Amino acid sequence: MLRKVLIALSLVAIPSLADAADHPRAVDRRGRTVARCEVGGEDIQKWLVRNGWALAYSRISKDYEPDEAAAREAKAGMWQGAFIAPWDWRVRNKKTAILGATKPPDGAHAVLLASASGPVAPSPDCTIKGNVNSAGECIYHQPTSRWYAQIKMKISKGTRWFCSVEEAEAAGCRETKR
Repeated sequence: MLRKVLIALSLVAIPSLADAADHPRAVDRRGRTVARCEVGGEDIQKWLVRNGWALAYSRISKDYEPDEAAAREAKAGMWQGAFIAPWDWRVRNKKTAILGATKPPDGAHAVLLASASGPVAPSPDCTIKGNVNSAGECIYHQPTSRWYAQIKMKISKGTRWFCSVEEAEAAGCRETKR
């Protein structure tokens, strides 16, 4: 957990990582540790949210909501643009809120809100299908792959569309072996 936060902080000069510490608070339903991370006594999550580089995940804790409100008001970090919250992005539809101070261009709105898991690709450029096999591995299928036509795109099945091989691999998927 702390490693992921420190990687995010590579954008910022940190005087010393020797002072880095995480303070476990809970374990979520997937067995992941929920922790508060600090460097030099400063709460890193608070800093990221306050500066507009992360969102307060209110389902876990309401601790960072005032910091998010301040970042939104100041149009700090990503709040100066347009974006969809990660938890909304995964299940987006026409009712999903686009956050931030900037209105997306007219043509982009439909692409942003197209489902990444629906039966139709969100964009003509996003034709790579991803699914989860019985072993729990994410597998991607290009249009030329043997099983491409058999992959039915359904949110309930854990499928999703990718726009490039790089995007699929960055999401932890591997190419189908067939």
